[in-house]
Order: sequence, then structure tokens, then C-alpha cells
Amino acid sequence: MSYRIPQCEPNICDAEKRLVNAALDTNNPALGVCVERFEELVAQATGREWCVATSSGTGALRTALTALGVKGATVSVPSFTFAATVNAIIQAGGYPYFMDIDENWVAADIENGEGETKRITTPFVSVEVNGNPTRGTIIDACQSLGRGKIGGQLACLSFNGNKIITTGGGGAIIGDDPNLEAECRHYIRQCTIGKYLHDGIGSNERMPNLNAALGVAQMQRLGEFVEKKAEIALRYEMKISHPPLPGKGTWLSGYIHDDALTHISTLQEMGIEAQPFFFPLHLQGPYKDFGRDPLPNTEAIWDRIVTLPSSTTLTETQQQQVIDAVLSLPAAEQTAVH
Repeated sequence: MSYRIPQCEPNICDAEKRLVNAALDTNNPALGVCVERFEELVAQATGREWCVATSSGTGALRTALTALGVKGATVSVPSFTFAATVNAIIQAGGYPYFMDIDENWVAADIENGEGETKRITTPFVSVEVNGNPTRGTIIDACQSLGRGKIGGQLACLSFNGNKIITTGGGGAIIGDDPNLEAECRHYIRQCTIGKYLHDGIGSNERMPNLNAALGVAQMQRLGEFVEKKAEIALRYEMKISHPPLPGKGTWLSGYIHDDALTHISTLQEMGIEAQPFFFPLHLQGPYKDFGRDPLPNTEAIWDRIVTLPSSTTLTETQQQQVIDAVLSLPAAEQTAVH
């Protein structure tokens, strides 16, 4: 469906086109210097020693989990996340165990700064939903770029078309331990040690040079994008009385409402791409048999979320149209946010 005001579209200008065309002119779209430059820019922006660019955010997570050896281990993870987070755990040979979230939408039972939990001390994947900072062995930080330093033993990013910057598709792993960097680079190159020789079961998760060229140009505009996202979030918060979404990265803006699903469908009928947020994974068929804690906060919030147009291309006129549309909707008595 096409919307008059889309939710989160990419922001592509002449600088991106020039760099992509230059990469095409090398006649080798897969390999080239843009990958290395992109990795440098991402590492700098996230305050980490190194970055390994990958072909997808899911591939980044799977590679990081494999490098940390989660095969056969129970891996704690919030149910309130995108399916890729848990799919990567399963693909790496781990067993997800679902945890609840707190009022900031991050894992509710972190016990200390090492990312351990009150119950499980095996690898722990924490999710920075809408850029909210958290701790964990591995951090799914796919919505956090531009917030500053990102922690975790390893953290993973996504650069899909709806993210803060895009490479068309792609992801990255960031960290500080050079041994883990070597493990990740080895894995994404099919564990190759010579021509058609391999010393392990790897995968092809490398980011192509063509995608990295787009990413280099986008990273050069990261400050511009983050500033625009913050302006959008503040304007919604100032003019819409419903509780706003928690978020430090302001990837998406929106609000909490007891009749969220009606609001979403009505706004969509007006040509405004409002959307719900994550459908808890423990309530979905492929994941319902995995172990879990009681999840009262997750089950209380997921169907009360309205996400609104948050593109960096959104004009003030368009945003005011969204605000006016929201204000025209019937109000409802609000219960607690979490």
C-alpha cells in the first residue's frame, strides 16, 4: 500500500549517487576500498575499536553469536524484539529463553554491568529498542546508530532502508577485542584459509563494496539525520498529549494509547503510515515452545503502541498534518505506560 506520508523512508541525495557511481566505475561492485572506509566511520561513530561490515543485520547477529560460541547454550533475549534477533540465535545453534522488558523497553532482569541476569549467566542478547541503552553479552543495536557509544562485548547494527542510515541492506558488528574481530572476519568469508580450503563452517556475510559506497555517503550525513530525528520526536511530544515512545535514538516516534489499533487503521485510511510495533515473539507459532519468564510488561504494552511517520525527509507541513490527524481521533482513558 502506498501512503501519502510514509513512515520511514531513506534519504538519498547526489552525494550518495556520486559514490555509488564511482564504485560501479571500478567494475568490481563486490570488493573495494569503500568497505574499509565505511567500517572506519561506523567504528568512530559508535565509540568502538573496530567494525566488521556484513550483508545484513541478521548476518551480523548470527556471526557475532557464532564467534562467541553459543552453540548448544541457552541465550536470554527479550520477547519484545524483531524476529531476526531470535532467528539468529537459533541459526547459531543456541536456544532462546524469553525475558520481560522494563518501562524503557529493555530487558528487565539485568543484574550487573557484565550483562549477567538473575537467572542465566550464559550469553545474553539485549535489544536496544528504539535506541534505549542497555547491557548484554551481545547487543542488538540495530536502532541505535547516532546515539553515541554503544556497549556490549559485541554489538550489531542494521542498515536497511528504514534505518537511520542505509546501505540498501546490510549490517555490522562492532567491538574492541581483536581476537573476536578476527573470528568474525574469518566466519563471514566462509572460514577460508586458502583457495577452496576451509578450516570451519562459515558463511558469506560480507558487505559488497557497492552497498558500502552508499553507506559512506550516508555516514557523512549521520549528524544531520540524528538532528532531524530529534526535532521530529520533540515536535510530536510537544503537540500530542498521549505518552510518547521511550527512545534515545529516536529511530521511530509515536505514542502509547489504549485504542492503538483503531488509531493505526484510521490514520492509514487518511494516507498516513502509522504502524504497530513488535508483536511479542513468545506469542507467535515458531517460538511458542521456547522457555520464558512471566512477561507481564511485554504483554501489557505491545498492542498499545502507535508509531508515526519519522523519515528524515518529513517536512514540518507533513508532520503538522500527522499531528492534526492524531488530534482528531477520539481520546481514551489511559492506563499506565508499562
